[in-house]
Amino acid sequence: MNQFTFPQTQAIIKGLLNTSNPTKQEIGQRFAYFLGFTRGQKSPNDGIDGLIENKE
Repeated sequence: MNQFTFPQTQAIIKGLLNTSNPTKQEIGQRFAYFLGFTRGQKSPNDGIDGLIENKE
């Protein structure tokens, strides 16, 4: 897999940060699904919608 250059990584992060809150929620749900986690419900208050606990 090819790695992104620093300017490409900056552009991706800037794009994510500048999206609307509903879009960020959708992206977060998709990341959770891709990583094998259970997707949470979308939150109306723009707060933290998920948590991962390490129980080692």
